[in-house]
Amino acid sequence: AYSILQNITITPSFSIYTDALTKDDLALLKRTLDTLEKPYNIEMCYIDTTVFSTFPKLNGSWATYYRLYAANNVESDRFLYVDVDILCDIDLAPLNDIDMQGHPIAWVPEAPLNNAVDFEVAEELGKCADEYYYNAGVLLVDTKRWKEQNISKRAMTYIAQNSPAFHDQSALNVICYRNALSLSGYYNSFSNDRKNWKQLSKPYGQINRLVHFLDYPKPWGRLGNFLHPMYDTWSSVLNQTVYLTHYEKHTNKKIEIKNFKRYKKTLKDKVLFLLYRTGYKNIKGT
Repeated sequence: AYSILQNITITPSFSIYTDALTKDDLALLKRTLDTLEKPYNIEMCYIDTTVFSTFPKLNGSWATYYRLYAANNVESDRFLYVDVDILCDIDLAPLNDIDMQGHPIAWVPEAPLNNAVDFEVAEELGKCADEYYYNAGVLLVDTKRWKEQNISKRAMTYIAQNSPAFHDQSALNVICYRNALSLSGYYNSFSNDRKNWKQLSKPYGQINRLVHFLDYPKPWGRLGNFLHPMYDTWSSVLNQTVYLTHYEKHTNKKIEIKNFKRYKKTLKDKVLFLLYRTGYKNIKGT
């Protein structure tokens, strides 16, 4: 929220969807945003998780499904959903003027269908080399079209019937197949995709991207300060906020053994990213 407000050239209205944050958390967020001395609106939207209680959790939480609730309940004509593990270094105002061409959502391709990690959905959609699997971390939503096409209910039905590996992202890829607009990668740039490293190696203020921390651990997670390739970028923004003094208290201290392979990959990326930033460019995938 801080990085969005810092970069945007219009007055944003933030809706924070949660089942756990308190009034004190909201007050702390307001204190952080107020330091920028820019206008904004903010509300906390509390979720009744019982509607998702039969769904599989992601990292111990049902929060991934909150975007379905939001899209079905927001009153504005258009809104931007942004995952919490994203840092903004771009003005989001131009998204107001994008012609969505009658589609309910616009989002960023993650990979061609024939190379998507969501194997079951890719198989269901035909594994085409010239069509895409999309990442749901950033969604530009045409609220009217979404509601007309009953996207939330259809997605929840798909999840209940299929228990897909990538949860609501899988469901949205199936339901919105050939019914979505592709956004520029500027609006969802994956930190673990090496082809993005040329831009992501720049300091905050020059990246000109929405940076999505898909790696594990996250920069704020256990050992994230040591393992994550972009920890320095993330922490440079954290250091500007009043959250700095609360950071240690909220940091996840657990290392989950089941994610050991992901830790190894992140460590490998950290080493390669450091080499890349020091001038070594002969890295596969960049």
